[in-house]
Amino acid sequence: MKDEQLNILLKQLRNGLMPTRPIEEIFNLTLRVERPIREATRDGETYTVGWELVDELAGALDEYCRPEKVAANGSQGAMMHALYCIGDANIQIGDRVTADDDKGAEVVLRVNAVSNPMMQYRYLVAWCTLEDAQRDMCLQSP
Repeated sequence: MKDEQLNILLKQLRNGLMPTRPIEEIFNLTLRVERPIREATRDGETYTVGWELVDELAGALDEYCRPEKVAANGSQGAMMHALYCIGDANIQIGDRVTADDDKGAEVVLRVNAVSNPMMQYRYLVAWCTLEDAQRDMCLQSP
């Protein structure tokens, strides 16, 4: 897919419009979805003791490592990323998604929200933020 076609498709997806091409054409990442394993204390509080693999699938990440998206006040928590994948993917709020691209780079994301856009059940959008260590690396890169 040419850059111009990719940009048009991403613009359509960002605006919730019906894509003119199958979005599977932009799925260039292998995603590992992991869910936290929680354990309760005597006080009733819960904490994460590990992660279990839920699903492995193909997907695409929009706005990956874009420091200019950081809020003007210097807040680093505002970097949201849209993760696109097939509609029946097993992704929930609180999951951890590790994305590997074809060049061997790895990014770890935390899922904050999940939504099905206009093309209900065809594809899914998970709104994510970079894990703290990943976010710091992206902000320091030129």
